[in-house]
Amino acid sequence: MNCDPDALHDAYKSLEQDLMSRFSAAVSDFEAENTTAYQIKVQRVQSFFERRIAQDEQRIKTLREKSREHPMIKAAEGRLDTAKKNREQRLAELEAKARIDMERAPVAAGVFRVTGRYQKSRLRI
Repeated sequence: MNCDPDALHDAYKSLEQDLMSRFSAAVSDFEAENTTAYQIKVQRVQSFFERRIAQDEQRIKTLREKSREHPMIKAAEGRLDTAKKNREQRLAELEAKARIDMERAPVAAGVFRVTGRYQKSRLRI
């Protein structure tokens, strides 16, 4: 069976457009899922560290009210500072993981490519 090069080219263009449309939709879905997962993880990290920080701040306040020894206050302040740094580090890690970097994640897609001149005798299916 002989193939018409123009019909083959039109079919290729149609497939290419369909593939690009599907890829675009998949990227949009991925971005939406990624954003939702990122927001949930950020909320969990913030909640966890907000509780820990509030506890440490309350501990420091209580120690100061009771005029406790300075080493205990210093230890509580160190724990508070560590919690704040850990929160910021964890949030930064989550943000870095949430980014979509298309250059670092190569995607190959395609069915075939029609190029050059075609002789009808060579185009057989």
